[in-house]
Amino acid sequence: MSSSTSNLDLLTQSQYGHYITVNGLADAASPAMLFGRRQALCSGLNWFYYGGVLLADGITTTVANNAAALVLTASATNYIEATTAGVVSANTVGFTAGRIPLYTVVTGASSVTSYTDQRPLTYQSATFTANIKTFLGTPSSANLAAAVTDETGSGALVFATSPTLTTPTINTAASVGGTWTAAATWTLPAHTLGGTVSGGGNQLNNVVIGTVTPLAGAFTTLTTSGRAAIGGAISTDRVAHVNGPITGATTAYSIVVNGVIQSDVTVAAHYNRSALNTLAAAFTVPLVSHYTAAQGTIGAGSAVTTQCGFIADASLTGATNNYGYRGSIPAGTNRYNCYMDGTAPNYFAGDMQCGKTVTAGGITGNRTIDKTVGSVNFAAGATSLVVTNSLVTVNSIILATVAGNDATIKSVQVVAAAGSFTLYANAAATAETRVNFIVIN
Repeated sequence: MSSSTSNLDLLTQSQYGHYITVNGLADAASPAMLFGRRQALCSGLNWFYYGGVLLADGITTTVANNAAALVLTASATNYIEATTAGVVSANTVGFTAGRIPLYTVVTGASSVTSYTDQRPLTYQSATFTANIKTFLGTPSSANLAAAVTDETGSGALVFATSPTLTTPTINTAASVGGTWTAAATWTLPAHTLGGTVSGGGNQLNNVVIGTVTPLAGAFTTLTTSGRAAIGGAISTDRVAHVNGPITGATTAYSIVVNGVIQSDVTVAAHYNRSALNTLAAAFTVPLVSHYTAAQGTIGAGSAVTTQCGFIADASLTGATNNYGYRGSIPAGTNRYNCYMDGTAPNYFAGDMQCGKTVTAGGITGNRTIDKTVGSVNFAAGATSLVVTNSLVTVNSIILATVAGNDATIKSVQVVAAAGSFTLYANAAATAETRVNFIVIN
């Protein structure tokens, strides 16, 4: 009895048929006797138990009284346990995790010396699916995902501190006021980023990303095609489109590249660089322009006083060598370091220098000079000499002037040929005399 008063049928001293009441009580209590020791059959190292109905993880299993003895190990502590399917076994190590402990039994050489009932009293108000049971036994991320029915994504569990997210897609509008560091690819449609977005050192501050009304100077669109637009719509014929209003100061800029060259850059730094690449297919592009300055629309009532296709600012003098424009294309057919095919005049205010070879005094006679500008020396008594020059054709215009005050040679005539030209003096030179030339093609 569990209390001083009882709901059970009790035996009385003068009662007839006591066994009927006892059997009735035992029958009513039989569910609690599941796996209990069946004393009448136990002998030596043979262990018997009662069966019954087992409810485990929401599954009901009927367990029969064991017909064959569970043979215990002699001279040891035996741990008798059952699985949730009602299978009973014994070992000498300890109770197994996930199984139901029943008895610890101490044995001698041939019999049981003592035993302790370890059967737990349990109550389960909810049923568990097989996946929940698996997760409780092995609480891994994969087993939890299998147990949950409405999860999204896959992989390992994520906790608050320093999680790693691989290519997440965030589809709900959100306001983020902190700092996000993008270590992978992020899809952020219609998100207001109130803080700083940083990834690899690049930052977008106060930027609305998505096809929405942009902030001043913000991205209008970033598409999966790799095309982007700033201050306007994307276009299928260009990768990036900058179309925002140029404003904010009396001197304003559309694009400013003002990066700081770091100490590990020890060969060259290119602030703007384009490289020509074509698809491996049969086609011809008549013109590729690495830089084009074209006339847009000058609005009615406005005026532009001076327009420059390219400016090298006067401040561009801080290096050891400073070049406003440099062409390093080597000589070859249809190659030009500077090709001006417009008909407008070309103006050079500063000194104009050309690569030249000046023949030193004492060296006279025929010479090979593959330059547009140079000089040769007539020997005393000479009336002509030949200059071999790969730049010269029969149509070259060659200007030559006497650069000394010789008593007899005062002028020279020039006859051009393919790969050379001949200088003819008006008279034999009295002494060694220098003659300068320039080739114009």
